[in-house]
Amino acid sequence: MKQKLAELNYSIPKTAPTILLTTIAIILLSISGLYYSWELLTPMLLEYLTTDAQSAGLSTDWRLSGYVGFIANLAIASIIGFQAPVATLLILRFGVVDRSQIKLYRRHIWFSSFVVGALFSPPDPLSLFLVAVPIILLFEIALIIDTFTREQ
Repeated sequence: MKQKLAELNYSIPKTAPTILLTTIAIILLSISGLYYSWELLTPMLLEYLTTDAQSAGLSTDWRLSGYVGFIANLAIASIIGFQAPVATLLILRFGVVDRSQIKLYRRHIWFSSFVVGALFSPPDPLSLFLVAVPIILLFEIALIIDTFTREQ
Protein backbone atom coordinates (compact mmCIF):
# COMPACT_ATOMS: atom_id res chain seq x y z
CA MET A 1 0.00 0.00 0.00
CA LYS A 2 2.76 2.46 0.91
CA GLN A 3 4.58 1.58 -2.29
CA LYS A 4 1.48 2.35 -4.38
CA LEU A 5 1.04 5.70 -2.61
CA ALA A 6 4.71 6.50 -3.22
CA GLU A 7 4.26 5.71 -6.91
CA LEU A 8 1.36 8.13 -7.16
CA ASN A 9 3.50 10.90 -5.66
CA TYR A 10 0.45 11.96 -3.68
CA SER A 11 0.73 14.15 -0.62
CA ILE A 12 -2.01 14.98 1.85
CA PRO A 13 -2.74 18.71 1.83
CA LYS A 14 -2.08 20.67 5.01
CA THR A 15 -5.51 21.70 6.17
CA ALA A 16 -4.67 22.89 9.67
CA PRO A 17 -4.69 26.63 8.81
CA THR A 18 -7.94 26.27 6.85
CA ILE A 19 -9.63 24.33 9.64
CA LEU A 20 -8.44 26.83 12.25
CA LEU A 21 -9.59 29.87 10.24
CA THR A 22 -12.91 28.22 9.44
CA THR A 23 -13.52 27.34 13.09
CA ILE A 24 -12.68 30.88 14.22
CA ALA A 25 -14.94 32.33 11.51
CA ILE A 26 -17.81 30.03 12.52
CA ILE A 27 -17.49 31.03 16.17
CA LEU A 28 -17.22 34.76 15.43
CA LEU A 29 -20.12 34.69 12.98
CA SER A 30 -22.25 32.71 15.46
CA ILE A 31 -21.55 35.30 18.15
CA SER A 32 -22.31 38.09 15.66
CA GLY A 33 -25.60 36.42 14.71
CA LEU A 34 -26.57 35.99 18.33
CA TYR A 35 -25.70 39.63 19.07
CA TYR A 36 -27.70 40.78 16.03
CA SER A 37 -30.66 38.73 17.19
CA TRP A 38 -30.49 39.89 20.80
CA GLU A 39 -29.74 43.58 20.30
CA LEU A 40 -31.51 44.46 17.06
CA LEU A 41 -33.81 41.80 15.66
CA THR A 42 -35.75 40.70 18.75
CA PRO A 43 -36.38 44.15 20.28
CA MET A 44 -37.40 45.62 16.93
CA LEU A 45 -39.78 42.77 16.17
CA LEU A 46 -41.31 42.73 19.65
CA GLU A 47 -41.98 46.45 19.43
CA TYR A 48 -43.38 46.15 15.90
CA LEU A 49 -45.61 43.17 16.73
CA THR A 50 -46.88 44.77 19.94
CA THR A 51 -47.65 48.07 18.21
CA ASP A 52 -49.30 46.28 15.30
CA ALA A 53 -51.45 44.16 17.63
CA GLN A 54 -52.46 47.17 19.73
CA SER A 55 -53.41 49.20 16.67
CA ALA A 56 -55.66 46.34 15.60
CA GLY A 57 -57.23 46.22 19.09
CA LEU A 58 -55.70 42.86 19.98
CA SER A 59 -54.25 41.74 23.29
CA THR A 60 -50.46 41.56 23.54
CA ASP A 61 -50.15 39.03 26.34
CA TRP A 62 -47.12 36.77 25.99
CA ARG A 63 -46.87 33.28 27.41
CA LEU A 64 -43.44 32.28 28.60
CA SER A 65 -43.26 29.28 26.25
CA GLY A 66 -44.25 31.42 23.27
CA TYR A 67 -41.84 34.18 24.23
CA VAL A 68 -38.90 31.79 24.70
CA GLY A 69 -39.72 29.97 21.47
CA PHE A 70 -39.92 33.28 19.61
CA ILE A 71 -36.52 34.43 20.88
CA ALA A 72 -34.93 31.01 20.36
CA ASN A 73 -36.17 30.77 16.76
CA LEU A 74 -34.83 34.22 15.94
CA ALA A 75 -31.49 33.46 17.59
CA ILE A 76 -31.15 30.13 15.75
CA ALA A 77 -32.11 31.75 12.45
CA SER A 78 -29.53 34.48 12.95
CA ILE A 79 -26.76 32.07 13.96
CA ILE A 80 -27.47 29.83 10.96
CA GLY A 81 -27.90 32.76 8.59
CA PHE A 82 -24.65 34.38 9.67
CA GLN A 83 -22.81 31.23 8.52
CA ALA A 84 -23.51 32.15 4.87
CA PRO A 85 -19.99 33.49 4.22
CA VAL A 86 -18.33 30.37 5.60
CA ALA A 87 -20.55 28.07 3.55
CA THR A 88 -20.09 30.16 0.41
CA LEU A 89 -16.31 30.36 0.72
CA LEU A 90 -15.94 26.65 1.51
CA ILE A 91 -18.11 25.68 -1.45
CA LEU A 92 -16.04 27.89 -3.73
CA ARG A 93 -12.64 26.90 -2.32
CA PHE A 94 -13.29 23.17 -2.42
CA GLY A 95 -14.55 23.47 -5.99
CA VAL A 96 -18.03 22.13 -5.30
CA VAL A 97 -19.33 24.82 -7.66
CA ASP A 98 -17.73 27.46 -9.86
CA ARG A 99 -17.98 31.14 -9.17
CA SER A 100 -19.81 31.44 -12.51
CA GLN A 101 -22.40 28.88 -11.34
CA ILE A 102 -23.00 30.83 -8.15
CA LYS A 103 -23.47 34.01 -10.16
CA LEU A 104 -25.83 32.17 -12.50
CA TYR A 105 -27.97 30.93 -9.57
CA ARG A 106 -27.68 34.09 -7.45
CA ARG A 107 -31.40 34.84 -7.56
CA HIS A 108 -32.14 31.28 -6.40
CA ILE A 109 -29.77 31.75 -3.47
CA TRP A 110 -31.47 35.02 -2.60
CA PHE A 111 -34.87 33.33 -2.78
CA SER A 112 -33.59 30.52 -0.54
CA SER A 113 -32.52 33.15 1.99
CA PHE A 114 -36.08 34.44 2.09
CA VAL A 115 -37.39 30.89 2.50
CA VAL A 116 -35.06 30.43 5.51
CA GLY A 117 -36.27 33.78 6.83
CA ALA A 118 -39.89 32.68 6.43
CA LEU A 119 -39.27 29.38 8.20
CA PHE A 120 -37.60 30.89 11.25
CA SER A 121 -39.36 34.22 11.67
CA PRO A 122 -42.89 35.23 12.65
CA PRO A 123 -45.35 35.51 9.74
CA ASP A 124 -44.87 39.18 8.91
CA PRO A 125 -42.85 40.92 6.19
CA LEU A 126 -40.58 42.88 8.55
CA SER A 127 -39.42 39.72 10.32
CA LEU A 128 -38.81 38.02 7.00
CA PHE A 129 -36.63 40.87 5.75
CA LEU A 130 -34.74 41.26 9.03
CA VAL A 131 -33.77 37.58 8.91
CA ALA A 132 -33.15 37.24 5.15
CA VAL A 133 -31.30 40.47 4.32
CA PRO A 134 -28.26 39.78 6.55
CA ILE A 135 -27.92 36.34 4.93
CA ILE A 136 -27.92 37.92 1.48
CA LEU A 137 -25.47 40.66 2.49
CA LEU A 138 -23.09 38.16 4.06
CA PHE A 139 -23.33 35.94 0.97
CA GLU A 140 -22.41 38.89 -1.25
CA ILE A 141 -19.55 39.86 1.08
CA ALA A 142 -18.24 36.29 0.80
CA LEU A 143 -18.23 36.60 -3.00
CA ILE A 144 -16.24 39.84 -2.71
CA ILE A 145 -13.79 38.23 -0.28
CA ASP A 146 -13.40 35.30 -2.68
CA THR A 147 -12.66 37.68 -5.54
CA PHE A 148 -9.82 39.37 -3.66
CA THR A 149 -8.32 36.32 -1.96
CA ARG A 150 -8.57 33.69 -4.66
CA GLU A 151 -5.23 32.39 -5.85
CA GLN A 152 -5.02 32.48 -9.61
